[in-house]
Amino acid sequence: MVHPLVTDATVALGTTKDLAGTQVMGTFYNDQFALIVNSLGTGSMTIGAHAASQGVEIGFSNFYLAIPGTPIIVSWGDSGGFGATYTSAGYVGVKGFTAADGGYPPNVMTIALSGTQQIDVGTSGGVTAINVGLPTTTIVNANITAPLALGAVKDFSDGQPLLGTLYAGGLNATTTGSFIITSH
Repeated sequence: MVHPLVTDATVALGTTKDLAGTQVMGTFYNDQFALIVNSLGTGSMTIGAHAASQGVEIGFSNFYLAIPGTPIIVSWGDSGGFGATYTSAGYVGVKGFTAADGGYPPNVMTIALSGTQQIDVGTSGGVTAINVGLPTTTIVNANITAPLALGAVKDFSDGQPLLGTLYAGGLNATTTGSFIITSH
């Protein structure tokens, strides 16, 4: 089980391993998170390099992740704000997010992974990007409650009202493909 109490990190891309000339993308915060790795004990995960170049490949075979249905706070922030009006830090995220599927063990959302995940980072014209290729990821019968929040502080303790609550019951989803993230 992986259970960090707090994650409070600045997310950055850079052209050197010490992140000199860093492009800060924002901040990530969560107050707690629990993850049960290979919860069914039946699969495997292998981590290796690309065959012909740098980069990471993670192979999944019948591999499961389980996320206990404990309410958590997760936020993404931008310390610089934006435009001429919104010039102070701001955060967006969820306050009291829970996910469960009623499977084994109860009150836990189970995610199945199979195939290969690839992660590469590169720079072009002074802009650095990350390219993530996804394994086949399957979520079955998930019940997600996500109270959506905006705030001036990362843990949403400034008392701003919630935007609303996103609820998805009986969610079944399978994802594959890839995505690229760059800074502005």
